[in-house]
Amino acid sequence: MMISTLHRRYDRRIIFQLLRFSLIGGLATIIHWFVASLVYKYSGLNLNLSILIGWSFAVFVSFFGHCYLTFVHSSKVGLSVFWRFFVASMFGFLVGQLIAIVGSKWPVYYQYAIVLSAIFPAFISFFLGKLWVFK
Repeated sequence: MMISTLHRRYDRRIIFQLLRFSLIGGLATIIHWFVASLVYKYSGLNLNLSILIGWSFAVFVSFFGHCYLTFVHSSKVGLSVFWRFFVASMFGFLVGQLIAIVGSKWPVYYQYAIVLSAIFPAFISFFLGKLWVFK
């Protein structure tokens, strides 16, 4: 009975953590799109640089949101935590790009590549955040 209660409590906590993770990620995605769109439209910079600037804003939103809401990091947040977050974000991004590149070689399955290149980095980010970045 005790184990069952602990298991349900842990499951509930993970579900709410995944929900907060999704909401923060959604907010960061909107900010990424919004900033990149504004920079591209009004600055005259090329699209890739505009996307990079938008991503940079999104990384900060994501970091602070996950730090204080998703994973509730209890220790002092410093540069080392941000560095681990940045590395985890870049790793997830690169995995997504790799999936997209491989998927582009088989045009019939491009929709699968698009979906997988969005889903896998999110899972990677969640687990790296939980087990390494904000431990």
